Amino acid sequence: MDVVYAIPASLSIDFDAINAEHENLVSILNEALTKIRTEEDRRVDTVDESLEALSAAMQAHFNHEEQEMASLGYGDLPLHKAQHARCIARLDATRRSAADNRIMNKQVLDDVFDMILDDVIRADSGFKSFLYARGILR
Repeated sequence: MDVVYAIPASLSIDFDAINAEHENLVSILNEALTKIRTEEDRRVDTVDESLEALSAAMQAHFNHEEQEMASLGYGDLPLHKAQHARCIARLDATRRSAADNRIMNKQVLDDVFDMILDDVIRADSGFKSFLYARGILR
Protein backbone atom coordinates (compact mmCIF):
# COMPACT_ATOMS: atom_id res chain seq x y z
CA MET A 1 0.00 0.00 0.00
CA ASP A 2 1.27 3.43 -0.94
CA VAL A 3 1.48 5.91 1.89
CA VAL A 4 0.27 9.24 0.57
CA TYR A 5 -1.35 10.57 3.71
CA ALA A 6 0.75 10.88 6.86
CA ILE A 7 0.65 12.98 9.99
CA PRO A 8 3.95 14.82 10.50
CA ALA A 9 5.98 13.63 13.47
CA SER A 10 5.93 17.17 14.88
CA LEU A 11 2.19 16.77 15.48
CA SER A 12 2.47 13.50 17.37
CA ILE A 13 1.07 13.25 20.88
CA ASP A 14 2.85 10.46 22.68
CA PHE A 15 0.12 9.91 25.23
CA ASP A 16 -1.84 6.72 25.69
CA ALA A 17 -2.99 5.42 22.28
CA ILE A 18 -3.63 8.80 20.67
CA ASN A 19 -0.83 8.54 18.10
CA ALA A 20 -1.82 5.01 17.17
CA GLU A 21 -5.42 6.10 16.72
CA HIS A 22 -4.39 9.04 14.53
CA GLU A 23 -2.23 6.71 12.45
CA ASN A 24 -5.13 4.28 12.11
CA LEU A 25 -7.35 7.04 10.70
CA VAL A 26 -4.69 7.93 8.14
CA SER A 27 -4.11 4.27 7.31
CA ILE A 28 -7.80 3.86 6.46
CA LEU A 29 -7.52 6.85 4.11
CA ASN A 30 -4.45 5.37 2.43
CA GLU A 31 -6.32 2.09 1.93
CA ALA A 32 -9.25 3.97 0.38
CA LEU A 33 -6.87 5.79 -1.96
CA THR A 34 -5.38 2.48 -3.06
CA LYS A 35 -8.90 1.32 -3.96
CA ILE A 36 -9.55 4.28 -6.28
CA ARG A 37 -6.33 4.20 -8.29
CA THR A 38 -8.13 3.21 -11.49
CA GLU A 39 -11.12 4.93 -13.09
CA GLU A 40 -13.31 1.83 -12.75
CA ASP A 41 -12.67 1.75 -9.01
CA ARG A 42 -13.85 5.30 -8.38
CA ARG A 43 -17.41 4.24 -7.64
CA VAL A 44 -18.59 5.31 -4.21
CA ASP A 45 -19.42 1.75 -3.20
CA THR A 46 -15.77 0.81 -3.78
CA VAL A 47 -14.59 2.99 -0.89
CA ASP A 48 -17.78 3.48 1.12
CA GLU A 49 -16.73 0.58 3.31
CA SER A 50 -13.46 2.39 4.02
CA LEU A 51 -15.26 5.64 4.80
CA GLU A 52 -17.65 3.77 7.08
CA ALA A 53 -14.65 2.23 8.85
CA LEU A 54 -13.09 5.68 9.08
CA SER A 55 -16.25 7.10 10.61
CA ALA A 56 -16.36 4.33 13.22
CA ALA A 57 -12.63 4.67 13.99
CA MET A 58 -12.95 8.44 14.25
CA GLN A 59 -15.89 8.19 16.65
CA ALA A 60 -14.03 5.64 18.80
CA HIS A 61 -10.91 7.85 18.80
CA PHE A 62 -12.89 10.95 19.75
CA ASN A 63 -14.67 9.10 22.56
CA HIS A 64 -11.36 7.79 23.89
CA GLU A 65 -9.67 11.18 23.64
CA GLU A 66 -12.56 12.91 25.43
CA GLN A 67 -12.50 10.31 28.22
CA GLU A 68 -8.78 10.89 28.73
CA MET A 69 -9.29 14.65 28.76
CA ALA A 70 -12.12 14.38 31.27
CA SER A 71 -10.07 12.17 33.58
CA LEU A 72 -7.22 14.72 33.51
CA GLY A 73 -9.47 17.73 34.08
CA TYR A 74 -8.75 19.32 30.70
CA GLY A 75 -10.50 22.71 30.84
CA ASP A 76 -11.03 23.05 27.09
CA LEU A 77 -12.91 19.76 26.83
CA PRO A 78 -16.26 21.40 25.87
CA LEU A 79 -14.58 23.20 22.95
CA HIS A 80 -12.76 20.02 22.00
CA LYS A 81 -16.03 18.06 21.99
CA ALA A 82 -17.57 20.69 19.73
CA GLN A 83 -14.62 20.35 17.33
CA HIS A 84 -15.10 16.59 17.30
CA ALA A 85 -18.81 17.00 16.54
CA ARG A 86 -17.93 19.28 13.61
CA CYS A 87 -15.48 16.68 12.28
CA ILE A 88 -18.06 13.89 12.42
CA ALA A 89 -20.67 16.13 10.74
CA ARG A 90 -18.16 17.11 8.04
CA LEU A 91 -17.25 13.48 7.36
CA ASP A 92 -20.94 12.53 7.19
CA ALA A 93 -21.59 15.40 4.75
CA THR A 94 -18.63 14.33 2.62
CA ARG A 95 -19.92 10.75 2.50
CA ARG A 96 -23.41 11.91 1.51
CA SER A 97 -22.06 14.22 -1.18
CA ALA A 98 -19.88 11.47 -2.63
CA ALA A 99 -22.84 9.09 -2.63
CA ASP A 100 -25.04 11.69 -4.35
CA ASN A 101 -22.43 12.20 -7.06
CA ARG A 102 -21.80 8.43 -7.31
CA ILE A 103 -18.06 8.95 -7.69
CA MET A 104 -15.12 8.95 -5.33
CA ASN A 105 -11.83 10.63 -6.14
CA LYS A 106 -8.63 11.70 -4.47
CA GLN A 107 -10.00 15.20 -3.85
CA VAL A 108 -12.66 13.74 -1.55
CA LEU A 109 -10.00 11.82 0.39
CA ASP A 110 -7.75 14.91 0.45
CA ASP A 111 -10.61 16.85 2.03
CA VAL A 112 -11.06 14.17 4.70
CA PHE A 113 -7.31 14.18 5.39
CA ASP A 114 -7.39 17.98 5.73
CA MET A 115 -10.20 17.58 8.26
CA ILE A 116 -8.13 15.10 10.29
CA LEU A 117 -5.08 17.39 10.19
CA ASP A 118 -7.23 20.37 11.16
CA ASP A 119 -8.42 18.47 14.24
CA VAL A 120 -4.88 17.47 15.19
CA ILE A 121 -3.51 20.98 14.69
CA ARG A 122 -6.35 23.11 16.07
CA ALA A 123 -7.81 20.93 18.80
CA ASP A 124 -5.21 18.38 19.81
CA SER A 125 -2.32 20.83 19.98
CA GLY A 126 -4.03 22.52 22.94
CA PHE A 127 -4.31 19.16 24.69
CA LYS A 128 -0.65 18.48 23.90
CA SER A 129 0.31 21.80 25.52
CA PHE A 130 -1.83 20.90 28.54
CA LEU A 131 -0.02 17.55 28.85
CA TYR A 132 3.37 19.30 28.75
CA ALA A 133 2.28 21.92 31.26
CA ARG A 134 1.14 19.18 33.65
CA GLY A 135 4.45 17.32 33.22
CA ILE A 136 2.68 14.32 31.70
CA LEU A 137 4.71 14.71 28.50
CA ARG A 138 8.35 15.67 28.51
